[in-house]
Amino acid sequence: MENLGREVEKRGVQFFPIGLDISCTSCQKEVVTNILERYGRIDVLVNNAGVAPLQRNDVLDMTEESYDRVMNINLKGPFFFAQKICPGK
Repeated sequence: MENLGREVEKRGVQFFPIGLDISCTSCQKEVVTNILERYGRIDVLVNNAGVAPLQRNDVLDMTEESYDRVMNINLKGPFFFAQKICPGK
C-alpha cells in the first residue's frame, strides 16, 4: 500500500486508503463521515468487493453460514455502502 501511495502522490494526487469490512453495514457510516470530513464530498465510488465460498461444494451442500458470508460481502455490503454514498443520505 505504501508503494502505491508514493506513486499516486508523485502525480500530485492525494492518497487516502481506507480499510473496511464491507459486510459490516454498521461500520460504513463512519467511513463515509471520515471521507466527507476530509474532502467535503465523494465524486466516485469504486465498489469492488467479492469472495467465493470458503469451500467449493455442490450448491445443494452449501451451508447457511457460507451463503450469508458470500451474499453479505458480494451484494448486501456494496449495495448499502453505495446507498450511504449517494447525495442526500
